[in-house]
Amino acid sequence: MKAFDSTLSRTPFAGSALPSRVGGLSALIDRVLLWQQRQSERHSMRGMSDQVLKDIGVRRVDMEREASKPFWMA
Repeated sequence: MKAFDSTLSRTPFAGSALPSRVGGLSALIDRVLLWQQRQSERHSMRGMSDQVLKDIGVRRVDMEREASKPFWMA
């Protein structure tokens, strides 16, 4: 395992800001995927019948309010 550790310290990125950039990119991707999921769920809710909404305990007015939110709002 020691050889592996010393190999890592000789990489061109050792001590650079690359890990924080990768972490930032990962966070950005996660945020975009969350926004996409919200938009998809809100779109699906609009197509639910009154009976389905009743079955899951959601009033149509509440669904409309939620579905009309922009994708970036929780």
